[in-house]
Amino acid sequence: MVEVSDLTQARGKLAPNWEGPYQVYDVVQEGTYRLETIEGNPLLRTWNTANLKKFYP
Repeated sequence: MVEVSDLTQARGKLAPNWEGPYQVYDVVQEGTYRLETIEGNPLLRTWNTANLKKFYP
């Protein structure tokens, strides 16, 4: 499971910068992934590893 960088919205300095967790369901190419929610709904875009971090529950 991974979390996604959320730098698109201006927030307070101490607000979380990540959203998720999501699951990787497809590897498009090395370093590029398709993600889905925990319920199995796919996200519309692909994600680069630079914008992902491992989720630790």
